Amino acid sequence: METIYWEPEPEEANGINCSISIEYPILNGEGALISEINDQIKTQISEDVEESKKLCSVEDIEPEDLPRRDNDLDIFFEGGSNSHIISLVIKKYVRPLGGAYAMKFFKYYNYILSNESPLYLDEVVDIEKIKELCWERVLLRDFDNRFTQNDLYNYLSTTQNSNFVITNEGLEIYLLPLDEDSYLLGEELCINLSIDDIKDALKIDSSLLP
Repeated sequence: METIYWEPEPEEANGINCSISIEYPILNGEGALISEINDQIKTQISEDVEESKKLCSVEDIEPEDLPRRDNDLDIFFEGGSNSHIISLVIKKYVRPLGGAYAMKFFKYYNYILSNESPLYLDEVVDIEKIKELCWERVLLRDFDNRFTQNDLYNYLSTTQNSNFVITNEGLEIYLLPLDEDSYLLGEELCINLSIDDIKDALKIDSSLLP
């Protein structure tokens, strides 16, 4: 993990209480793929920091004229890596000044390290064997008012679907593309399946899971 912390000098802050603190993952290891992923993460974080800095140096605006709601930037990661697989999602939540809900941006990294190739959902599990269980989880979480069973099944079968994270604890499949409103409403649509849930559907050796 690496951390960026920044706060403006008092004369630059224009009376706005502002600071930025971001903790983000850096992958250990060697190779072009790991270097590329680390560069992508660092570049995105740096861009987010620079964009947020602009809010701490508002010119020609009196502080009392600014909305009361602060600008929030929260970044999280889930997943992991080992010498075989990288499975990682970077989650960014941005609530603009005056905004009621946070905008969400997810970036997934699923790769097989031996040949530096992308890893897709249908290469991890047999989709046909998890469809019904996934729909049961959707019903439990009352997501079925957002999309139909057929929508879910088609989504799970999407070619080159990489909207997931797999670890030694299980599989998380993100469903936000099925419901555009969820990006604005602050709700994260996700199905969680444990290793026991997917053991009969796994298409890769469980000992290789990160």
